[in-house]
Amino acid sequence: MNLPPVEDSSDQAPRMLPRAQSLTAILVSLCVHLSLLVGMALFLIGGSGQEGTGIRLLVDSSQESLTSELTHLELSSSIASDASQEEMSKTPDVQDSVASTTLTSLSASPTPLAFDGGLLVSSAPSGVFGEATAAAMAAGKKSILSEKEPGYGQGASFFGTYAPGQRFVFVIDSSQSMLEGSRWGTLRRELLRAIKGLSVDQEFFVISFDIGAHPMFDLYPPTGSFLPPTDQSIYRLNSWLNSINHGGATLPASSIGLALKLKPDAIFLLSDGEIQDRTVEELRFYNRVKQDDGTVSVSIPIHTVLLHSPIGAATLKVIADENDGVFTPVKVPPARP
Repeated sequence: MNLPPVEDSSDQAPRMLPRAQSLTAILVSLCVHLSLLVGMALFLIGGSGQEGTGIRLLVDSSQESLTSELTHLELSSSIASDASQEEMSKTPDVQDSVASTTLTSLSASPTPLAFDGGLLVSSAPSGVFGEATAAAMAAGKKSILSEKEPGYGQGASFFGTYAPGQRFVFVIDSSQSMLEGSRWGTLRRELLRAIKGLSVDQEFFVISFDIGAHPMFDLYPPTGSFLPPTDQSIYRLNSWLNSINHGGATLPASSIGLALKLKPDAIFLLSDGEIQDRTVEELRFYNRVKQDDGTVSVSIPIHTVLLHSPIGAATLKVIADENDGVFTPVKVPPARP
């Protein structure tokens, strides 16, 4: 009896092994991809709650001295994050122009602040100035000056607004809109005129702003500090003004925070448009000092200037009115025949 030949099973094993390995690889790959998809979904869900952006500013953590250790605080801002990507442009040569200190009308299409009569809804502080200005608040309405400074009682004049005192900070708009017409040239001329008008024992500091704060010579306090109005200081200031790159937003909050930190006798704030952050609300908290009798008063006067534009008039007027300052609108000079 002939039996059929028996196939050797050892020959089938090698043929089945690649199939099993291929199936295992597919399953492993599927698991890895599913894990990645789940991880990405969790990341997107977790990050969707972030709103707005912030500006970072070096502030004094000790609140006692400008020479203390610096730490970072997050500064709130309502500007969209893509504003920081706007194209930068270089400062043109200065053009002489004529400035006037009157404005014929505010705005053909007033801002929500103008419709509201300048009354803003008060809100809790978000920390724009925070600990950076606590030292200024404790100093009271005027900076404490040493007996070696006989110039106290003098003052400064900027676009026709006079402020008494010894030390002054000029916070100036350097956004791209300042390049329109004669705005930047007019600002530079009047700024240099104000500084040249100071006596030798008075001091100044300048901070420009767009999407962030830019102290003169790019030196933050305490490295950057007040300067006397010497020829050398004015030359350096003019060179720095020539080097400014103009950003695409109007966010003065961090610059005002730096100005308050320096504890000047007065601050001059100039802009040509609507302020896009919470400067008004923050000043209601951080530019106040509690007196011995329990009353609350303004710590440092802030004078505002609106240059060659009706936009933002209501906001700048509110800042001046609420901070013991004077609001000065400056109209566009008439065209020369």
